[in-house]
Amino acid sequence: MKKLLALMLSGCLLCGMAIPVYASSASEMLQEGDSPESEEVDLFDEALELIYETEKEIADTIGAYTRYADLSYCDHEGTSYDLYVPDGLDKTKNQYLILFIHGGGYTGGDKQEQHKRAEFFANQGYVVANVNYTVLTEQHPETNINYMDNEIKLCVTAVKKKCKKMGIKLTGMATSGSSAGGGLSLLYAFRHQDDSPIPIKFVFEQTGPATFHYEDWMADEEDRSVEGKREWTELLTGKKVTNKMVKDGTADRYLKEISPIDYVDSDTVPCLLAYGGVDYVVPTRLGKKLNRKLNKYQVPHDYVYFKYSGHLLALNPDKTGEFWQLALQYCRYYFIY
Repeated sequence: MKKLLALMLSGCLLCGMAIPVYASSASEMLQEGDSPESEEVDLFDEALELIYETEKEIADTIGAYTRYADLSYCDHEGTSYDLYVPDGLDKTKNQYLILFIHGGGYTGGDKQEQHKRAEFFANQGYVVANVNYTVLTEQHPETNINYMDNEIKLCVTAVKKKCKKMGIKLTGMATSGSSAGGGLSLLYAFRHQDDSPIPIKFVFEQTGPATFHYEDWMADEEDRSVEGKREWTELLTGKKVTNKMVKDGTADRYLKEISPIDYVDSDTVPCLLAYGGVDYVVPTRLGKKLNRKLNKYQVPHDYVYFKYSGHLLALNPDKTGEFWQLALQYCRYYFIY
């Protein structure tokens, strides 16, 4: 468990538990063949260019936008969002929000990393918000996944108020993100579909952790100890947990609260998912497990499988294009119905 804590504070949450069979550290994992994924941004740019060039309907809708940067949404240090508002937005009509949540292992990252994606969807005529939230660091040991989720809800409230002052009526929203941002996107969409300040229409995410239960992550003996499970639960949830609670199973309810998969039922919002076939950070099996649960409850969704890619989904450019085309289709369909 000490290894896990060190990895979390260095920005590599979950890696130590996810890959003990394959590698002892994130750096070793990269040395074993994931380094080509540093080209993720270039491949994403190429995918967007492909969309621009091959789909005239999309190209015809591209316009300018105004970006309102670093707007505060609560009094927590470092919490802000960027708001992207398409120029010429028709304020007599209902409008829709896409909220991007950055990744970074719950210990790092910044909203600027999602700028290109935010810009792309703003150019399609959607209001976009790009949020910074409090991540787990030595300076902020109080934060946890519940804490982050609450901040995201505060951000949605602030965005709604800001847009109302601008004369923009937001009647629906989608969440999106990658890795930790994908997990938070799923959690917000599933957990708050009945109490979100802006109604949630769907979620589209990449490689987000869908569950935090012990059996889904803990592979070595130290992590599977009662003490290891207790530390894991307290760190991720912010709840006080005793060894007795771990032993009798009552601590598991806290992990259910932060595991998106445990909210899935027949009323869950539509989902667009993407997972890599050789992901050693968020193991492939977690995406497949979520896919099975969605199938069980017949939730409308698409599961895009990047067979040869790791966590950054960089080695299947055809699937990259497919995912973003589907994201646009979800916007056009679910923001209307």
